[in-house]
Amino acid sequence: MSWSLRYQMIVPLAALVAMLIFHISSIRTAHEMGRLDVAERRETADLARTLSPLDAGHLREELEAAKASRPGWNFVAFRDADVLAATLPLEEREREVLASIPPQSVERSSRDMIIDMPHSSDYFWITVTEVPDWPAGTKLVGVYSRGYARGLDNRIITISEILAVSAVSLVILGAVWYSHHLSRRVVRIQEQVERIAAGELHQPADEQGKDEIGRLAKSVNAMAADLDRARKQLRDSERSRLHAQLAGGLGHELRNGIHGAKISLEIYREQLPATEGQTTRSRLLANALRQLEVTGTLISRFLAIGRKPMRQNRTAKELSDILSETQAIVEPIARHGEITFESRGDIDVPFRIDDAEEFRAALINLCMNGMEAAGRGGKLILSTAMSDTGATVQVQDNGPGPPDAIAETLFEPFETTKRDGIGLGLVQARGAVEAERGTLDWRREGDWTVFSIHLPRTDRAVPDAIAPSIAPAAEAHVLS
Repeated sequence: MSWSLRYQMIVPLAALVAMLIFHISSIRTAHEMGRLDVAERRETADLARTLSPLDAGHLREELEAAKASRPGWNFVAFRDADVLAATLPLEEREREVLASIPPQSVERSSRDMIIDMPHSSDYFWITVTEVPDWPAGTKLVGVYSRGYARGLDNRIITISEILAVSAVSLVILGAVWYSHHLSRRVVRIQEQVERIAAGELHQPADEQGKDEIGRLAKSVNAMAADLDRARKQLRDSERSRLHAQLAGGLGHELRNGIHGAKISLEIYREQLPATEGQTTRSRLLANALRQLEVTGTLISRFLAIGRKPMRQNRTAKELSDILSETQAIVEPIARHGEITFESRGDIDVPFRIDDAEEFRAALINLCMNGMEAAGRGGKLILSTAMSDTGATVQVQDNGPGPPDAIAETLFEPFETTKRDGIGLGLVQARGAVEAERGTLDWRREGDWTVFSIHLPRTDRAVPDAIAPSIAPAAEAHVLS
């Protein structure tokens, strides 16, 4: 049989407290009985000091009055062997026995001498004392019922037992309540551990209290949080592995096709006659080639997922150059899609990017997503600014924004609501920003969806000519 923690606390405590209370009760009972015994020993002597000088005519009345005020007592007055007055009937033998007992001190009286009365089934304790105001040869005999005395003793014992049982009951009830309070907290922690074992990690245990149970609850919650983070890391690792497999399967085929298309366009552009009428066509071909280069870079990044970046192959550029290149690619696409494109802020931001190709691909991906979300007649804003903490680049669109179903997992691999989407663009974009020690997040501001890139400065000096915030814009290029 296994006992719960609650009963393991209650039973020993209740047993210990019960033993202690009954011990105290026995001491109190013995004390009360001793006090009563002393009072009984003194009863006859106290009465003798209150009696008036001997008056045989009124002596019986005095003794009857004393008997009435002292339950269990009877009194007999003797002068030598003669009975002067008595409050109970006495036979000859009883008179002789009582008359033969000499006066005693208080210490030796009462329960040291016992006599039985033929007319009664009870036994009596005898006390004999002299009365100060009576003549020599007289004495007062007190006859005390042993049955009445035992009744008083039993009443003392009963009261003590009732008090002891009541005290034990109250202590047990208090122990039950308090142990229930403690065990309930332990049970909640047990339920939380069972939920953790079942995979439910988001319902914390009750951390109330600063005792051991409260600290245990905090430890369980910390363990659940660590397990949740580990599970997310495992899930992300698995998704990254699948991502790498998908990228490896598709990347090679796509890169070969893009390479062939790029060569064909370059040959076609070289064969165009250098006339004024061909300028627009040449510019469009250049944009197409540039977009193919960006697409080729994205394919290379797909193939690089899951592998450590090869820093020796990266090309560093100024952020202003990357913004100019991004704007040159996005502008014609926005114009073709009838989308209003605005470039806000100072494009000449003095900030260096270590991996220009990957960062440019991230910006283009954010802009393409924004244009797709805004749709025809929509708006797309690319804004830049410098502050004392670093550079900020924002891509804003007035589309409906991501649905609530994927709002919290938007940057996880394969999270997408696009019919033909893979869900890898934002993963690459965040990876590119984090490679520059920056952050990428998003939020909704009214009717706008805002993706914000913050790049921390290594040098805290901020040129005076740089605008301190994104709005109001330093300049704007509007295409519609």
